[in-house]
Amino acid sequence: MPKYEEIIIDISPEGEVQISVNNVIGPSCHELTKDIEEALGATTNRQNKPEFKQAVTQQQVQKRDQNA
Repeated sequence: MPKYEEIIIDISPEGEVQISVNNVIGPSCHELTKDIEEALGATTNRQNKPEFKQAVTQQQVQKRDQNA
């Protein structure tokens, strides 16, 4: 089964919005939600999942291997 990018938007009864991104590695998740966040207004809290750092680590390994 292929993975797909998924954006989940939850709106609480109080009007608070939570955006979650699944199946995305690295900071590209910020690009996926950029327009939504701008339309909603100021971002008050951002929590990155472990996948956010995973791509950075992979990029660092690739750079190390290229320089070896």
